[in-house]
Amino acid sequence: MQLQPALTQQQQIQLHMTPQMLQSMNVLQMSSADLLNYLEEQAAENPFLEVAYGFDSYKQRKAGSKGQNQQREKTLLELVDPRQETLEAVLLSQLRVNGIPPEDYPLAAFLVGNLNEDGWLSITLEEAGRQLREPMEKMQRALVWVQSLEPAGVGARTLQECLAIQIGRDPNADPWAAVIVGDYLQELAEGKLRRIAENLGISVEQVEASLAYIRSLQPRPGSAYHHESQSYIEPDATVLKRNGIYVTIMNEANFPQVSLHPLYGQPHFDSGYNQEAKAFLKQYIQPAQWLIRSLEQRRLTLQRVIEAIVEEQVDFLEEGIDALKPMVLRTVAQKVELHESTVSRAVAHKYIHTPRGTFALKYFFTNGLMNSDGTLTSAAAIKVKIARLIEQESKDSPLSDQNIADKLAEQGVQVSRRTVMKYREEMNIVSSRYRRVN
Repeated sequence: MQLQPALTQQQQIQLHMTPQMLQSMNVLQMSSADLLNYLEEQAAENPFLEVAYGFDSYKQRKAGSKGQNQQREKTLLELVDPRQETLEAVLLSQLRVNGIPPEDYPLAAFLVGNLNEDGWLSITLEEAGRQLREPMEKMQRALVWVQSLEPAGVGARTLQECLAIQIGRDPNADPWAAVIVGDYLQELAEGKLRRIAENLGISVEQVEASLAYIRSLQPRPGSAYHHESQSYIEPDATVLKRNGIYVTIMNEANFPQVSLHPLYGQPHFDSGYNQEAKAFLKQYIQPAQWLIRSLEQRRLTLQRVIEAIVEEQVDFLEEGIDALKPMVLRTVAQKVELHESTVSRAVAHKYIHTPRGTFALKYFFTNGLMNSDGTLTSAAAIKVKIARLIEQESKDSPLSDQNIADKLAEQGVQVSRRTVMKYREEMNIVSSRYRRVN
């Protein structure tokens, strides 16, 4: 057989990230507070950019609507305003939803009331116990509940604990981050990366990768709720039940209206200018137009994603944490026909106010395990079941992880002992050996 020379043509497609695409991605991922700061900076640099904030600008913008539609809109706006809940209110609403035992709620609420603006506990458990006249065991149990809330890291007493909580909660955490934070935080702060690498038997490059991940964590988890004179955050949307159907209403205060200066819209705006002057104007007008389009796309994407989440989690809204469905980014991405990375950016740093409290959108994304009847139970719901079993156990003979797995199996939830141990540790609950009273 003879080999015949042949010409082949290979076509390579390279996707170049344009400045407009980068801007759109960054704007989508910003929290409402970060977006406001960003828009203020852009407006200060671009004389053709005008930014209007809050409900007043929104209602003025809609003033042209008359009759029934106008009255309906006014009613919706009055219902939407969540009155900017405090961090304390958000955490307390989560405690009520998460199934905390009635006797533990006052203790956990007391600890929540003693968080500083960064979300850290500003009182020792010993002092809290003295003030409430409660034993240390009960105070520690209450702290476990507080530290299980969103945003991850609230209730921490030290930087090390704050970071460890976030790492333990993140399924995609860097593999060495927990060890480095637990044992080498001081060396990390001093830049002794080589010493850490030698002690752990890993490369300096791996330590650098771990450092990059650790830097992405939030050392001040409560800071999102404290902006200068404000100590609250406005949810990006509110979910209301209307005639048996859950509807999503976007919080207009979180979506500033950006427009071009009215001068640009006048006829013959650039007539009489030479080419150099027109080029000068273009360098301001074109970026402003790109930003306006990015903001419109951000709002549309966020609304579609939130509506998809609400549609998927109706059972949670009706019944609470036990009914939280397992849901991954792909689930929502397929519903809204967007890439998973786009959905991930959309839910980052965003919050939603529901009849069951205020939650980070990321709260609704959780893996699940198969039940004996073929249905799925979310990891969050399983954690609540584990916490309840531990709460109800005999303190003289606490349940082992295998005992808990067996009891969950009786409820139709099939989990291994190792899975129980993993979830228990993620909730910062010690093993049965240390829960024994005598």
